[in-house]
Parts: sequence; structure tokens; C-alpha cells
Amino acid sequence: MCLATVLMPVYNGECFLCQAIQSILNQTFTDFTFLIIDDGSQDRSSEIIASFRDQRIEYIQNGENLGQTKTLNKGLGLINTKYVVRIDQDDISAPDRLECQVRYLESNADVAIVGSWFHVINDANNILFDFCPPTSQRDIVNCFLTYNPFAHSSLCMRTEVVKAYGGYPEDYKYGQDFALLIKIARHNKIAILDKPLVSIRWHDQQTIHSISSQLQKSREMIWSTRSALKSFEYDAVHTLRGYLTILLYRTQILAIRLQLFPAFHWIMNGIKRYLLHTKRPPLKIVKPWRNMRG
Repeated sequence: MCLATVLMPVYNGECFLCQAIQSILNQTFTDFTFLIIDDGSQDRSSEIIASFRDQRIEYIQNGENLGQTKTLNKGLGLINTKYVVRIDQDDISAPDRLECQVRYLESNADVAIVGSWFHVINDANNILFDFCPPTSQRDIVNCFLTYNPFAHSSLCMRTEVVKAYGGYPEDYKYGQDFALLIKIARHNKIAILDKPLVSIRWHDQQTIHSISSQLQKSREMIWSTRSALKSFEYDAVHTLRGYLTILLYRTQILAIRLQLFPAFHWIMNGIKRYLLHTKRPPLKIVKPWRNMRG
């Protein structure tokens, strides 16, 4: 049996799917199965997936569109390897990504999940900036009060631990990874490697940019922040920052309902920058904030 399984859910991902798949097949670490689940795509995704003849690919098609969270849990139920590695249909893994992360978990038996720093890229694969969050357990947990320091596509996880916690919470549509990370970090070590091992793509086709998606994402951020406040011990400053985050997202929901979202979005970005840059240690972002959206 292979040591790891790479899990990729796909839904109408034809624009960047070929690059995402190829980045996994080009890994220097080769002891893995590549589980791709097509969640009822209506574009050329199935054709693109079928065009790859690599023996490591296990291709499954859902009979109907289940949504990403249920599709991820379906995939987890099929995985029996020691590790499960995540990649999204529009992101790219560096050639040594699996080698670095699997080696790290093999050498650190007390760590349940490892992520990495990451590039943020555009449609043309140009790097907009590098996202380099803190790497120590305590600093990562502190980040949970204002943002998720992990990219979902950077996660390499111990399968037995993820399954023991019930997989991804299915009441989350967009932040299922964040909710799972908070649950697991309560009683397990998590880590972030200080090397960009994935490229996360920002593009206009992403559903997360729609108003309804922003509304749901805001609700989920409130849920996750509350969960973090209940799960970990924070000092007064960090606790206050957590309640401020909840207030910001409550205000964002109100702004969306009052159709004031564009103006509020601009103001909220300024506050987010303050939150991110005033925590200790500071978040390292290798390009100016003007390159960032939301």
C-alpha cells in the first residue's frame, strides 16, 4: 500500500485542472495514490482527467453534485494510507512538496498536520505575493483569532487523526478546513513549513467572490473564531482581537444585507491589515498589500 493519498475534488475546473494534476504527477516523491473525485462537473473536467494515463490516478465520479465538503468526506472514507494530502483543482504543488511534508511527518510523530508557506498567483501563474505565516504552534493558534494561516491546498495530514475527528464539518461550505484544523489543534500538534511548497490561485471564476458566498464565509468565520476562543487559552489582548474579529464579520453581514458591501469591504481590509500586522510575531508578506484582495 502507498504511504500517501493526494485528494482532489473537482467541480467545473477545466481552466486550470491540467496544471494542478500535472503538478502532482511531477512530484519527486512517488509513493502515493492520486484520488480525484469529479463532483458532477458540466464542463470538460471529466475529459481532462480521463486524458491522464498515470497508474497512480484513481478517478471517481459522483452521481450528483454533493458540494466540496461532502465530496472531501467521501474521499476520506475511501483512503487507507498513512497520510492524506490536499490539493484544489486550480492550485499548483511544487515538485518537492510531498517529499518535504511526508519526510517531516515521518520525522515528527507528534505532529498531526503540516502545511507550508505559499505563493499567491494569478491566471497567468504570475506570483502576486508570498504568504508566510508564523510556524510555531503557539503563534499558529494565535492566528486562529483573525485568519486561517494554512492554505487548504498545503495540508498534509495523518489520515487516522482526521478520521478520528469525524472529517470535515459538513455545516461549513467554504471554511471546512479551518474548522477541522481548530478541532485537531486542541489536542494535537500542527506545523507550517517555512518554505513555499504550493501556489494558491486567485481568479475571477472562483465562487467565493459572489455576494452570497461572502455572506456564508462571514458566518463561518464567526463560527470558527468562537470555536477558537472556546478551545484555547488566550491572553487578554488576543481574546479582545478574537471578539473584534467576530464584530467585524457581524458588521460585514449587515453591510451585505444593506447592499453596502463594496464600501464596507474597503474599510474592513484596512482593519484586517492592522490586525495582521500588529500581532506578535508579525505576518510576513513579501509584496505590498495593494496586491491583495479581501
